[in-house]
Amino acid sequence: MAENIALKAAQGMDLNDLLNHIAWTDVVKPELDDAKARLTKRLVDATLKPQQEGTETREQLAGMLYGIQFIELTFARILREGARSKEELAKMNLFIS
Repeated sequence: MAENIALKAAQGMDLNDLLNHIAWTDVVKPELDDAKARLTKRLVDATLKPQQEGTETREQLAGMLYGIQFIELTFARILREGARSKEELAKMNLFIS
């Protein structure tokens, strides 16, 4: 049990370090938010207007939006589980640095 908790804690810490290293808050997240806004507008336009040849389909646009959201939710889940596991380890007087 403690091994699984330690692994989740380490994974959460590693992901947090990676996100800090790649400037998640200042660079990556704003870019993803901007992409979601642009894709959402294009999806609405594609739904309301007849599709033109050579443009992405509604399904492709929705898939791109889903992909961005999937990555964000996956990162959030790993970080949340990592923090929870780190707290569990601390209760057992085990610490990962």
